[in-house]
Amino acid sequence: MDLSQYSLASTLGIPVKKLLSKLEIWDAHSHIGTDKDGHAIGPTAFLAQMKANHVQRAVAFPLNTPDDPNFTKSNDQIIQIAKKHKEIIPFFRLDPKKEWEKEFDRVLDQEFQGIKLHPLSQNFPLNDPEFRKICSRAQDAKLVLLIHLGFGVKNTADHIFRIATEFPKLRIILGHAGFVDVEEVIKAVGDFENVLFDTSGIRVFDICELFQHLDDRRIAFGSDVPYFTLDVAIYSLLDTALLMGKSQKAIKRIFHDNLVRWLT
Repeated sequence: MDLSQYSLASTLGIPVKKLLSKLEIWDAHSHIGTDKDGHAIGPTAFLAQMKANHVQRAVAFPLNTPDDPNFTKSNDQIIQIAKKHKEIIPFFRLDPKKEWEKEFDRVLDQEFQGIKLHPLSQNFPLNDPEFRKICSRAQDAKLVLLIHLGFGVKNTADHIFRIATEFPKLRIILGHAGFVDVEEVIKAVGDFENVLFDTSGIRVFDICELFQHLDDRRIAFGSDVPYFTLDVAIYSLLDTALLMGKSQKAIKRIFHDNLVRWLT
């Protein structure tokens, strides 16, 4: 389906398809595998989406895999996919409540570039001592830390402020941009150099909130595949950016430059 026909920016005469054809896209937030909630996508289908939507590279990590409590099998699958397909930037996943140090040490030399943590799925608070230990290890290992701050995670601003302050060299990606607490999170860490807000799975008016109150250098495109498809994620962000008057230079930063700066 050609989503440009549904683009409000296109109907106003803004050349969305032309701009998109010239845009390099890196995705900060995607999954490969099968989740306990039933969502699933394999590497072949995901890579096909990337190719169809001109996405050059994508951060990918396991879903909340059934019967894999330490994510050992799932992490192995991600790194094997990344070795075969250089388009994939591999992140591993941990559960702070289940022997995470053993898994951290096991995968540390396997060319992963970051860690995904999910406070809701793994049922841990952001002031959990084990979570803070992971932050410390990630900073020492120069790994990016992506934290789910979407559905089910509330009142996060103070915790994220403490983490970003305590670990100033830790590069933190706020998955789903803080979502339900987005206004307070922006106030707390919006000007922190070690924090990026990814746009995965957030509503258009939350995207507007980011654009109104954040420097463009603090925002990175994220798709949230398989919960969204790449084309929907790309068009919703691009359409909103154009309608809010973002320059092509700003759009390039959001879709490409900001994530590249952290991962290369």
